[in-house]
Amino acid sequence: MSARMDVDSDTKQSDSVDEALYNRQLYVIDHESMKKMQQSTVLLAGMNGLGAEIAKNTILAGVKSVTVYDQQTVQINDLASNFYLKPESVGKQTRSAACIEDLKSLNPYVDVSVVDDS
Repeated sequence: MSARMDVDSDTKQSDSVDEALYNRQLYVIDHESMKKMQQSTVLLAGMNGLGAEIAKNTILAGVKSVTVYDQQTVQINDLASNFYLKPESVGKQTRSAACIEDLKSLNPYVDVSVVDDS
């Protein structure tokens, strides 16, 4: 008696692959794999230097959505490792909130959001 839940039905992506945007990836993976990747959702916990790099690469790869979670307030030493953080954010914003606009600008096909615990 289990019904299938269609949680992600309001997708921005169609069933096709933007070959101009993803042409480099399509040399390595086929269209079917790219379509599957476009249906994937990702939760990324931690926006330190490594988290920022993983977020960037995941968004550029073309998944359906990326949600970032990091409740740590930006510290001055974070500026050395996370290239999306700006000095104006130090002590004022969480790392995920400070990065979100730059991450959203990477790929218009990917829904990028922040988990906000406040």
